[in-house]
Amino acid sequence: MVNYLKSLIGKKKDWKKHMKNTFKQELYYMFHSKLIVIFLSITTLLVFLGALQAINLQKSSVVQFEQTKSIYKNKTDFLKDLRKNYTESNITDEETNINTEINNSARYSYDYVQKSNYQLTSTGFPLFIMKYLGLIFLPLVMGILGILLSTTDYKYGTYKRRLSTNSWKEIIVGKILGLSNVILGLYFYILILSMVVGLILPNFAQYIDLKQYNIESITPSFSSGLTLILCVLVLVLITGILSFLISLSIKSLFVSLIGFLVYYLAIPNLGKYDYKNVVMNIFSTASKEVLGQPIPYIPLDIKVSIILVIIYVALVSTGALIIFNKYTKYSM
Repeated sequence: MVNYLKSLIGKKKDWKKHMKNTFKQELYYMFHSKLIVIFLSITTLLVFLGALQAINLQKSSVVQFEQTKSIYKNKTDFLKDLRKNYTESNITDEETNINTEINNSARYSYDYVQKSNYQLTSTGFPLFIMKYLGLIFLPLVMGILGILLSTTDYKYGTYKRRLSTNSWKEIIVGKILGLSNVILGLYFYILILSMVVGLILPNFAQYIDLKQYNIESITPSFSSGLTLILCVLVLVLITGILSFLISLSIKSLFVSLIGFLVYYLAIPNLGKYDYKNVVMNIFSTASKEVLGQPIPYIPLDIKVSIILVIIYVALVSTGALIIFNKYTKYSM
């Protein structure tokens, strides 16, 4: 019994050692191949493009507010509507296009100006970046990173060599840890950079006097901001890891990239229970206090959405790992 326990402990130590070696190899590869530098450059570019977008939104919000104000025949009616809340609703037309309707343009345009002003600050701009990049661009970048990391060993034929000294589980866990650490590093780099950029953005704003309307300023609460940041972090991690796992079962870099890009960018929302629509529901709930273009999605209960994401991730991960395990036995 004692010898059996010692053998188990020894196997556990060997497993951790091999996994750590794989983890270090993946980090070394990403630094040595300049992947880290490339993706740092891409994320930096995205943040500065986001800054231009935030400036344009702020200026357009002022124009929209003035235009909305001019529609009213008298100031009294405008001020009356300004003190009413508004609601947004998603309407599906005959061609299944989803449109967002606003029932009070006066208050909507006022809040639009307030929020756009806040976004040009060191605390507001990071939240804007999460809203601006968090649904498509960041998951897209991290997904491509996952595909590249997954298919590299196929390209150079090193999976077979690695399997001679490590189990497939040690290889996969080590690679996922390496990928996750790089995604976390890039994510926090984006947050820090956006805070710094937010310090200079007020110099490019076009402000109007909102104090005259005597309406309380609305800014996202700390909890809502934190929820958005964590939501996007989980989303990019899931996308990166799932892309990595799916590419393991596909083997081809070209096929994996094309399939990923087509699904994310070309294929429309496939229905209420489509993965993209489920993610949109979660993302919209997490980012509702942050200014941005309305997201066209089919409403779904938030609890159902979270459960569906967990189910989808579990099914896809299990299927990809089963296929990769078969590769290690027959066709690696």
